[in-house]
Amino acid sequence: MTSVSHLLRRIFGSSNPIRLPVRPFDNPGCSFLNNFRLISNSNNLTASKSNETNGTNANYDEDGFDVAALKEEEKEKLKALKNRLSKNEYYEKYKNKLIQAQRSSPQVFGAKAEQVVCKNKKPSSHKSFVKKSSNYNQGLFGILNTDVMESLDKDDIIYVWKAFNENRGKIGDSMPGAVYSRIASVASTFNMFIFPLPRNDGYEFFLSQFSNNVFHFTPLVSYQVHGENSPISLILANYTEMQSSKDLVLIMAEYNKKLMSPEDINIIYTQLLFYYAYPDDKRMLLLTKFTEMPTEFNHMDLITEYELLNKTKLKT
Repeated sequence: MTSVSHLLRRIFGSSNPIRLPVRPFDNPGCSFLNNFRLISNSNNLTASKSNETNGTNANYDEDGFDVAALKEEEKEKLKALKNRLSKNEYYEKYKNKLIQAQRSSPQVFGAKAEQVVCKNKKPSSHKSFVKKSSNYNQGLFGILNTDVMESLDKDDIIYVWKAFNENRGKIGDSMPGAVYSRIASVASTFNMFIFPLPRNDGYEFFLSQFSNNVFHFTPLVSYQVHGENSPISLILANYTEMQSSKDLVLIMAEYNKKLMSPEDINIIYTQLLFYYAYPDDKRMLLLTKFTEMPTEFNHMDLITEYELLNKTKLKT
């Protein structure tokens, strides 16, 4: 476990020991200090409340970091770093120690801090299993007359959409445009993830991939064997043509009936909403680990999270 004393030595090259009471940084919103334990003397935590420390000097920003010699790009990186740090509940307590480190050598601090932030990020090696020539890229215009649909009110559009898909052996659904915006935003960063599906003898995992407003799903065991050629067992296509005019995104689910049932799709879809539309800190951390720190990812955490959701939300 890396200590902050070691972290600070890496940033500003000090060889003086820094000792603090042990306190874990476990807030997943902060990747810079996440998983670090601080060791320092509580006497070192006292910081000057002078104008200089509080950053009112023209050379300092509103938090007290030295920006006088920084280029605009370096200022933006420092701002992004502070945004990450500020999400940690202990940031305010130890902010002055970081300010002192940054002031001693702003450029060195920025460069080494960026290295620390990125050190444990190892992007997932999962290969895409989505075919580029997907039929769903044509959008809603290739399926039905959107001019007629636009003339209907929202409830009638949803009714027609569900009936239209039911007649084609598919499942039609919808969601508010604002909800889908959150999903698409998270999925643009975490475009691949796995979801557990309960079976009689345990759980089967499905790997998902988000591409061009479509979630594609394949059994994880199939992906492990066939890789990018793994067959797709479920498609959740999201049509955004009426997102602005009606605050409505239409969803079409097409699935392999030999592998999945409508009940299975509902379980997968509900989990997708919890992770992508309403992610709390724990679920966001799981998404981050799967994408950026796969060696720290544990699939059993997904089962624990599913069982918790099943007790509270999935049955309602």
